[in-house]
Amino acid sequence: ALQYTVAAAPNPQTIYLGTPPTPHSVGTVFPSLRADILGGKTERAAWEEWGIPEKPPGKDDLTICKDRELWYECNPSLGYTLLERTIADEIADDLNDFIIQRLGFWFNYSQTSAISKKTWLSLVPPEVPRFTGQLYFGIKYSRNADAGGTVTLAVAVKTSDGNVWVEAIDCRSRQEGDGWLLQYLQRADWRAVAVDGAQGEILESEMKTAGMRKPIRTTVGNIVEANSLFEQGIYGDTIRHSGQPSLVNVVGNCDHRAIGSSGGFGYQTQIDGLDVTLIEAVSIAYWLAVTVKEKKPQSFSY
Repeated sequence: ALQYTVAAAPNPQTIYLGTPPTPHSVGTVFPSLRADILGGKTERAAWEEWGIPEKPPGKDDLTICKDRELWYECNPSLGYTLLERTIADEIADDLNDFIIQRLGFWFNYSQTSAISKKTWLSLVPPEVPRFTGQLYFGIKYSRNADAGGTVTLAVAVKTSDGNVWVEAIDCRSRQEGDGWLLQYLQRADWRAVAVDGAQGEILESEMKTAGMRKPIRTTVGNIVEANSLFEQGIYGDTIRHSGQPSLVNVVGNCDHRAIGSSGGFGYQTQIDGLDVTLIEAVSIAYWLAVTVKEKKPQSFSY
């Protein structure tokens, strides 16, 4: 909207002022603008920032907050219109908020995840429950088809207390092929397998050649339903897991991304280097466990 307002100015400029996002206001436009400028994706734009690029190593947060040299480096008005005692009074229990607001530190991830680590870890039982029935496998191929592409295999199984146990089995480079997937599936007693991703067509053919049953090829609607049911299972306390560190890290640092045309969502990670296929494969496996009907043994009476 501002572009058209300033278009006729001799030297049109739009100036943004602000601080890094906080856990309570994660922001969208400002962090995106910063990333684009620092990443060289924009023209005729400059970014001026007064803040610490990283937390000083070897110091705890309280020591960092009390470092008056950092105060002066990050607050140009200090000593003029801003007083030291004013900043000293701002140090409270929420040290992260002070580091963001006064020391201009940008966390490389949003501190508000779609699913909190605390919520996810609350689903780890004191002991592994007894499993019942067959296994349900979710397979997710990453959206990027280049050399960095990955594929994750996850499993879900019902428990004797009426919950569903989920686990990420493995995540490997797509360059390794599907041999390890086929070997695992051939040895397992599974009820259903669902595959998401363009590579699924090849895996389906490979499973057929290996004499296995046909997997379910997911649609956008399936994924929307799977992710919705997955979060219902989390907040409805019907999911159990072992607390795998890699899965905890991905689940606790994920955002929703819009998919489909009816308000559905998928997942994306907040930290570069985390593989979102971990949570996506687990979600698919859980979806199978709660939607596919178990085969009941036939009984005859005369």
